[in-house]
Parts: sequence; C-alpha cells; structure tokens
Amino acid sequence: MQVHNNPALIQDSLFLGGNERQGRIFAHGVDRMAKSDLDLAITIWDSRKHDLVIDNQTTQQLEIRLALALARARDNRAYDRLNQLVAVDAETREWKVRTALFEQNWQHVSFALTGLTIEEQKPHSGNTGKRGL
Repeated sequence: MQVHNNPALIQDSLFLGGNERQGRIFAHGVDRMAKSDLDLAITIWDSRKHDLVIDNQTTQQLEIRLALALARARDNRAYDRLNQLVAVDAETREWKVRTALFEQNWQHVSFALTGLTIEEQKPHSGNTGKRGL
C-alpha cells in the first residue's frame, strides 16, 4: 500500500533481490511512477529489473505499458521499445506502425507493417476514406 501511494519508494535499496512478491510490488511502483514521471520510471525499471525476482507475465505487462506510454507521448525511444517486446497484441502492433509513421522511418514502417496479422492488414469495412491508423 505504501508503494501504491508513494511510488518513489521503489528507489529504496529494500527492493534489491528479495522475493517474487517484492518484485511485483516494485513493478507496480514503476507502473504508478510512469504516470507522473515516465523517464524516471523507465530509468529505474531498466537499471533494476534484472536484480529482482519478477515473474515473466508481470515483466511483459509492464514492458508493454511503458512502450505504449512512450508511443502515445511520441517519444523517439518508442519504436525501439515496441520492437523489443516479446508478447505483442493488436494494440502494440498498431502502435508500432503509428510510431514508425511518426518517425517517418520508412524501413521501420515496412517492418512494422509486415508484423501485422492478415486480418489487421485488411481495410476496415465502412471506412470513410480516413486511415484507421
């Protein structure tokens, strides 16, 4: 509860090592911190995630949330972060294309488009001429 109310507590050395519960609390704190200070949250996460016991599902969920937060903020680190995701879904694939388009990096756009499923590549019915992306 303390980390929920004060995410800055994750900077404390008490979170070094520990057990899986501490890892989940740490990840929750990073997630909460990302809402107010995305850069600091990413810095802390990237520097300490390997020192903690965190289950794969929690790690992947947080990696997705951080990558999408960067993409929505049109941060230049977003594409690389999205590209490193292991578990991707339709939303992350869509944001990867959006981010590549925003960068105007046509190699990234091409690569991101090939990552879409066949269904996602189909035009949406009822499209009024505006791109879905």
